[in-house]
Amino acid sequence: MEENEYKGNEKVLFKTTGKLSIPHKKPEEVDCFVTEGHVVIEAEEPIKISVSSINDFTTSFLAPDLAYSLGARQPLYGTASLTFIDNFNKKQKLSLDMAAGDLGFFEQAIKLTKEYPGEIPALTDIEKHKTDIEGANKAIKYAWIAATISAGLTLIFAVTGLFGLDLWALWIVIVMLGLAFGIYKKNRACAVILFVFWVFDIILGFWDSVAQGQGAPPIGQGIVWTVFAICFFWGIRGTFAYHRIVKAERISKANSEIDTGSTGTAK
Repeated sequence: MEENEYKGNEKVLFKTTGKLSIPHKKPEEVDCFVTEGHVVIEAEEPIKISVSSINDFTTSFLAPDLAYSLGARQPLYGTASLTFIDNFNKKQKLSLDMAAGDLGFFEQAIKLTKEYPGEIPALTDIEKHKTDIEGANKAIKYAWIAATISAGLTLIFAVTGLFGLDLWALWIVIVMLGLAFGIYKKNRACAVILFVFWVFDIILGFWDSVAQGQGAPPIGQGIVWTVFAICFFWGIRGTFAYHRIVKAERISKANSEIDTGSTGTAK
C-alpha cells in the first residue's frame, strides 16, 4: 500500500483484492479498501459501506483438512462476511473471499475505525507526542510524591497534636495516601479528586483562620499550600496527558501493523 493513500478525503488503512459474493449476483474480482470511515469495494457497481452501519462481521477460513491436502501449513483463503444497513435503511449482506493472511488485517482495520471514529487522522502522527511522555510521567511523579509528603506531615501533626489537629486527621492521611497511590497508578480521577480536595482544604483553612480572628494565614503557610496545589495540578495534567499519548500510540501501532500486513500480502 502506498504511504498516505486516500480514497476521497479518507486515509486508506488497508487494501486487498478478493472475490465479492452478493446474493442473487454473480461473484466478481474486486479491489477492497478500508478507510477511516468506510469499506469501499470497487466492483462493477461500486459499494461504499459506512463502518458505523456494520452490525455483524464474521470471518472463516478454508477447511483446514482441504488446505493441508493442498500442501499448505496454514489455511490458504478466508471469507469475511458483512451485514450492514444501506442508505435505504435496509439490511444487506455480502462476503469477500481473500488471502488468509489479509483477513486478519482486514478485520483489524474495521475494528480500529469503529473504535476510534474521526480520531485517526489526528492521532496517527505519534512522533510529535513521544517527547511528551517523559514530561507526563514527571508531572505524575511530582504529584504522588507531594501527596505522600503531605500525608506524612499530616500524620505527624495528628499524632503529636501540633497546630490543634486531632486523630480525625488520620482519616485525611488515609484518603491522601489512597489518592497518592491512585496517581502513582496514573489514575485521572484520583488526580482530580486530590486537587479539588486540596483547594477545598485551603479555602477551609483560610476561612477558619479568619473566623478565629487570626487574620489571613502566614505567608509561609500560604506558600506551602500553593506549592502543593501546583504539584497536584501537575498530577491532573500528567495523568490526562499520559492516557492521551498511550491511546495515540496504540492507534499508531495498530495502523502500522495494518500497513505492514497490507504491504506484504495485498496486491
